[in-house]
Amino acid sequence: MIEWNAAKSCAELVPHPETDILVTRAGKPWEGAAVSSAAMGEHALSEGYTLCLRHAERLHPELAELAAKFLADFLAPIDVLVYCTPAEQPGCSWHYDAEEV
Repeated sequence: MIEWNAAKSCAELVPHPETDILVTRAGKPWEGAAVSSAAMGEHALSEGYTLCLRHAERLHPELAELAAKFLADFLAPIDVLVYCTPAEQPGCSWHYDAEEV
């Protein structure tokens, strides 16, 4: 088990130029400017949007370490997705994942 501050990590990852981020609410994408700063991420969250940071293991050392441990156990590629959803919001709408989850 790792100790991890998700809110702090999201604030650090959102402005990183290589962050692969989706911003959605109730199944609809964010229509504003690209969320590329912690302040913009906080604004999207305040509007009820979920931030999905894809491949977070590529940019965050602790998540990279966790992914490496899963890789060793499962012998399969590991992609870490971090979801930041405001309280009282549904997060992602119904969907399917093309990869194993």
